[in-house]
This record gives sequence, structure tokens and C-alpha cells, in this order.
Amino acid sequence: MKFEEEEINIEEAFKKLEEIARKLENERNGLDESLKLYKKGILLCKACEEELNNAKLYIKQFDGEENLEE
Repeated sequence: MKFEEEEINIEEAFKKLEEIARKLENERNGLDESLKLYKKGILLCKACEEELNNAKLYIKQFDGEENLEE
């Protein structure tokens, strides 16, 4: 998946989300920085959701093909 002009996999995206959550919970950020982190987290969540939905669709299509061959 592409995020912020960088190709990352879903595992890397989850690591970035964990880092964002940690920063929001533990660090003293100003309002602007907190909002930037929040926005980045939301965009990562949406990218992950899309990636997972694509995986589900692939599995459904693959499973459908397997059932047709029986």
C-alpha cells in the first residue's frame, strides 16, 4: 500500500499506528502536533481497512473458484 509517498506493507502500517498511539498517549504534544498525529493515524487506518477488504475479496474469489471446481 502507498502511504505518504512511500510503499509500505500492512505490518509496517500497524507499527506506525502503534507508534502514533504511543506518542498521543505518552508524549506532551501541542494541539497542532496531536492533530497531525491523529490525522496520520486515521489515514493509516483507512489504508489498512482497504488493504484488509482487498484481502477478503481475494479470499472470497479464490474460495469461489475452488468451489466451482468440485
